Amino acid sequence: RLRVAGTRARFTMSLILREEMQTLWTGTYEGDPSDPFAFVDELMPRLEGDVRLQTIQRDGDRLAHLSLNQLSVSELRARAASMFFKQTIPSWEDGLAALDRAVLLSPGDGMSLAMRAQSRLNLSAVKFSQLEPEVLTQMGKDLDVAVAECPTSDFVFWARGAYRLKVLGDLQGAASDIARSREINPNFIGIVDLIAQKAFLAGDY
Repeated sequence: RLRVAGTRARFTMSLILREEMQTLWTGTYEGDPSDPFAFVDELMPRLEGDVRLQTIQRDGDRLAHLSLNQLSVSELRARAASMFFKQTIPSWEDGLAALDRAVLLSPGDGMSLAMRAQSRLNLSAVKFSQLEPEVLTQMGKDLDVAVAECPTSDFVFWARGAYRLKVLGDLQGAASDIARSREINPNFIGIVDLIAQKAFLAGDY
């Protein structure tokens, strides 16, 4: 819905579950519509980021009744993403299992490799555990493959930047990946967190 009154415009978007006509999410955005092109240019990146978060979070719900062996590679990734948003250790472990299955089915799938690397880093952090050196080395190789396979993915560059920062302590390499991810999508929320972590490690409080 779009409402315009003078120099004020309010755009509202809702995601509705078609089968049940249940509203899953509603976002409201306001701006100055005097220049319609500028209004749209300002609105769309914010809208894209919000819709992306909602669809990633909920896409796996429709697959919840299926076992991992019944899912395709893309469905396994959706399952893992939905498990991430549940924010519990068991759900993250289930998500990692889904990504292990995705990589088994398609060893060169860049997005699966990047998601699995990030999943492993998340789990090791929340469990206060150390990953084996050979596992960390393989993660680095997997992320390089992911970047080569998905050169236009903000998430893939972000994931490798996180690895470079947290595992290698490579501030310069992380900065390069952060810049590339931000170039692809300036509104990718994960970049804000990574920039803050990089500044912290650099002592730039």
